[in-house]
Amino acid sequence: MSDTFRLAPLDIEVSVNSKKEILSETDTAGKTVYANGYFVELSGYPEAELIGKPHNIVRHPDMPKTVFKLLWDALRAGKEYKAIVKNRRKDGKYYWVYSEYKPLFDEKKQIRGYRSHRRPVPKKTLEDVEALYAKLLDLERTKSQKDAEMFLELKLHNDGFHDYSAFVEDLYSQRFEGLFGLFGKFFNRVNNCVFITIRRTLCRNASGWHRWISKFRSIPKKRYCRKRILAGKPPTPMRTLSNSPVIRKKN
Repeated sequence: MSDTFRLAPLDIEVSVNSKKEILSETDTAGKTVYANGYFVELSGYPEAELIGKPHNIVRHPDMPKTVFKLLWDALRAGKEYKAIVKNRRKDGKYYWVYSEYKPLFDEKKQIRGYRSHRRPVPKKTLEDVEALYAKLLDLERTKSQKDAEMFLELKLHNDGFHDYSAFVEDLYSQRFEGLFGLFGKFFNRVNNCVFITIRRTLCRNASGWHRWISKFRSIPKKRYCRKRILAGKPPTPMRTLSNSPVIRKKN
């Protein structure tokens, strides 16, 4: 019998604090070698029950095996990967995270382990993800994992994504689209690889833009055009008596 006891899954979600980092590292066999404080807290396990144990101890049964196969294939090939994951706590409750995985290399450029950094997932993103995962799970149970992989590959191709990681990155980036006004609405309607790439590039810097915009919200309206500021453009000084050049007429 396992020395780690877990309750059966409960339909109770635990919110993830966006202000705290969720970090963990595993060795090449997938066993946890490091878990930061918030990962330990969120998982519901004591740290001693996490370290040295397979990282999939927190895997929720609602997660398709197909997603993790693609993840491990990419990591073992030395590539970074992104995924939206539903984890199960020790008490049976669950939480969703957007996870970024990257391989760690030693001095000889050999993979020595893997690191994962996680963040909360926007609610509107989960609707698409849950529907997709339910379909993959159904295929895995009624047919085979290979069928699920083929279905996912075909869907991603039809939607204009070269792999699952790109699909997840695009889904997650959509939470920043409000910052781009009409451009966000336009990109949302265009199902084209070129525009998806442009939007993804813009959204990578969205958090920086957001901080920049917030910084200038307090600038008085008299000297700066707030419409340009809120639109994410550099503020243009308005001419006032104090900064306008003095125009002198020639006699």
